[in-house]
Amino acid sequence: MDARQTTILRLLLAADAPLNGKFLAERNNVTSRTTRSDIHSLNRILKQHGAEVEPVHGIGYQLRIQDDSLFREWLAGQLRDEKPVNYANPDNRVNKIIHLMFTANGYIRSEELADMMYVSKSTLQNDLKEVKKKLELYHITVEAKPHHGLRIRGDEMKIRFGMSELLFDRENIHSDSMYVNLFSFLENDLTVIRSSVTKHVQNYGVELSDTGLNNLIIHIAIACQRIKNNHNIIELPGEHHFMEQKQEYEAARTIVTDIEKLLSLKFPETEITYITMHLLGTKLLSAVGTDEREITRWVDKDTYQYAMDIMKAIESKLKLGISGDPELLKSLCLHLRPALNRIRYGMSLRNPMLESIQSTYPLAFQGGVIAGMVIQQKMGRHVSENEIGYLALHIGAAMERRRESYPPKRCIIVCSSGVGSARLLFHKLRIQFGVRLDIVDTVGYYKLAHTDLDNIDLIISTVPIALDISVQVIIVNSLLGNSDLMRIEQAITGVSDNDMEYLQEDLTFISCDFNSREEILHFLCDQLQHKGLVGPDFYDLVVQREEVTPTSFGNSVAIPHPILPQTEHTFWAICTLQKPVNWGSKPVQFICLLCIAKDGEAGDLTTMYDLLVRVVDDANLVQKLIKCQNYQQIHHIFRTKS
Repeated sequence: MDARQTTILRLLLAADAPLNGKFLAERNNVTSRTTRSDIHSLNRILKQHGAEVEPVHGIGYQLRIQDDSLFREWLAGQLRDEKPVNYANPDNRVNKIIHLMFTANGYIRSEELADMMYVSKSTLQNDLKEVKKKLELYHITVEAKPHHGLRIRGDEMKIRFGMSELLFDRENIHSDSMYVNLFSFLENDLTVIRSSVTKHVQNYGVELSDTGLNNLIIHIAIACQRIKNNHNIIELPGEHHFMEQKQEYEAARTIVTDIEKLLSLKFPETEITYITMHLLGTKLLSAVGTDEREITRWVDKDTYQYAMDIMKAIESKLKLGISGDPELLKSLCLHLRPALNRIRYGMSLRNPMLESIQSTYPLAFQGGVIAGMVIQQKMGRHVSENEIGYLALHIGAAMERRRESYPPKRCIIVCSSGVGSARLLFHKLRIQFGVRLDIVDTVGYYKLAHTDLDNIDLIISTVPIALDISVQVIIVNSLLGNSDLMRIEQAITGVSDNDMEYLQEDLTFISCDFNSREEILHFLCDQLQHKGLVGPDFYDLVVQREEVTPTSFGNSVAIPHPILPQTEHTFWAICTLQKPVNWGSKPVQFICLLCIAKDGEAGDLTTMYDLLVRVVDDANLVQKLIKCQNYQQIHHIFRTKS
């Protein structure tokens, strides 16, 4: 229930006689017409729990309870869990307006919104600007009609997707509470939907992930609500007649038949196809081997070719060394089979890990962007950031497998402080690097000159080594700090310690005064072009990447970059700001424009990305960078983390 419905119910519960509509309207500061609409919505809730608001001719309304125990049980939980909305918070007001617009069956008057939230008309107009910005992301507009009010307009599928993204609680995705306050939809209805979906997808052998199952349930719930309000899907995108021959279509029809009987609804045929599309877009495939012939038994030739083209494009642009990974080919093929259906029909499976993927695995995410471009070029359909994030997961897993595939480095530990500290160092190295580091022996410094170093790749020592030996030596603290671990990692992977060459004094701009993301990007790109480092279209390519998803990663940091590598070598352009600017949906005050060498000339950039992630993940360190007065201070901070 919303706040007005709760007020009406409380008044009726406390009344000894019927209450007239004008009184109820005055208590909610709305019109009598709005009160009639509220009572109609309230009744849809109460009828599921043994009660009903009845009109009393010529007098008003009264509450009639048919099943006292059912009603009292529901009421106790409903009123106990009720949480008042703080309308002093603009985010709460914006979310409430969106909620009302999605669930209203008609126009909403601006005056009613302002009265309900106790704000002025000018404040409401500012809130509506934010509402429109949020809805525009889903290609939904707000129509204002004189003497009527406001309502949303857009393609029905886009509206339903917007509802699924903006209305349900994502913090509780593994329980029915995820749906509470979605709209005037009840737990009983959702129990019916969940039970029907779970039973029939199992009967038809359709395997879904937890995320896919929750996504399907929420879309069916939304479909029920929209159908009740006579908002049906009339036309579906793309070719969909072939679906009627698929088992997912039969599963969808059986689910719909159940729901129609239990919820007294009638689904048009297009709605069955709509549910089939969601089943096709969330279906998992059983595990298969990595042999090409076995993969092609499970996926069609087109899907297989998509996976091959994606791997080829990523290798061409980023040179990650993962194009020969059979596990990546298999996982891409199995992922793409439902993903291509989602993209084809304009659907999206929300990615709860999106922000973490972007900030923690930026190189893998860039691979996902390239994969999305391949799909978009071949299919002619937009690929959402959610899908890019899922693709990045598979690419990131392949990158981790490649790191683990380096041949183990044979090493000797030199420790002069006793057996205890030597064993501690041994076990910490074993835990950190596992089979990638083969620890042949632990010796004291005095024994090193007499130790056979043939076939030894590395010496890890807690003391300086003055001997003339050809083996690489890494001096570490016996407790192994982060910088020690990074230098050992570089030795194992064969990457040199050259991260600091990316940071250049003439490309570092301190305490700048800009007011927008566009100003900053124009300034940095102009500086690079003036120095002959980039071409005239570099800015457009950076903006194109921002349009996929903003490159702000939290902690006041943004790492913009062109959608594809463009420069002759790899470098950073750094900019700090006097005050934060809005970058997508996040405030940003530290910017690192990342320029990657084209055609993979940069080699393995894993350690560079690791350094960037370590710095930007540390909020205190970012604040120190923002406060730096010169290049030397910034250089020192990065040096201490490398």
